[in-house]
Amino acid sequence: MKLTILAAAAALFATGANAMMAQDLAGNCKSSITLAGNYVMGFMEKWRWDEVVFDSVVKMGMKDEQLFNIARESIVGKFCIPKGANVAHAIVIGCDWVTTHPEKGTWPAERSLMAAYNAAWPCDGS
Repeated sequence: MKLTILAAAAALFATGANAMMAQDLAGNCKSSITLAGNYVMGFMEKWRWDEVVFDSVVKMGMKDEQLFNIARESIVGKFCIPKGANVAHAIVIGCDWVTTHPEKGTWPAERSLMAAYNAAWPCDGS
């Protein structure tokens, strides 16, 4: 059962994968904020969907809380969007992170955004 749930979690992660790298997103942040913003909006939409699926469907089937938390963190991250935050905040935070971390340019853009939001929006108690 645990392997089935982990496979489902991996599938969630894989469906969001694409060819954009952090350096590409950084370039868009500098040259076309519309393209960068569209990517960030897509990331946030996928994140919300993954969060709902993970917290409702996956949690029901995974009884080991420690394993659930590890799997959730790898798929959904360890950030909590604060009240009052909006897409504009997400774009600024994401663009700032990818442009100030050029050494992470070969990371997938999705992973970079996850790192940006993990740093900017830690959950209470983190």
